[in-house]
Amino acid sequence: MKIAIDMDGVLADINPSINEFHNLHYYTHFTLADYTEYPYSEIWKCSHKEMVERIQKYYASPAFTSMKPVKGSVDGVHFLKKNIHLS
Repeated sequence: MKIAIDMDGVLADINPSINEFHNLHYYTHFTLADYTEYPYSEIWKCSHKEMVERIQKYYASPAFTSMKPVKGSVDGVHFLKKNIHLS
């Protein structure tokens, strides 16, 4: 059996991390309260293509790998790993 686990918003809270990255690299001043819509292009007031490019830059940055896990997500993955083969 194979299962997939969505990372952003499920295992890790992406909004604080991507917001900090976006504010630093694009000289914006968004707060977490601004993240009420998806896609981010609605918040950032940019095209879909530009949003994808910004997100790809974020994914390639150290900010992406330093996201904080959602409470309980690490324990949940460990539970799954004990009971189901995860690759």
